Amino acid sequence: MPIRTVPNTDVTYHLVCYDGHGVERWENGAKHSSSVASRIHGEPIKDVILVSHGSKGDIPAATDQYDRWIKAL
Repeated sequence: MPIRTVPNTDVTYHLVCYDGHGVERWENGAKHSSSVASRIHGEPIKDVILVSHGSKGDIPAATDQYDRWIKAL
C-alpha cells in the first residue's frame, strides 16, 4: 500500500507510515522512506510535497484525506 493512486486519476503518491512513537512502519522488510529517497535522488523530480495527517488519525482516514488533498492540487 505505500504507493497509492488517487482514485479516478493517474496521480500517484508515496505513503510512509509511522507508529505512535514516531518509528517508521516497515513494508515488506524495508523502510519505504528509503525507496522514496532513492527515487527522488535518481530521477529529475522538480517538486516534492510533504503532508502530515496527524498522530491521532488512522491509516484509512489519512489515505482518504491525502487522496482528496492531492486531487485538489
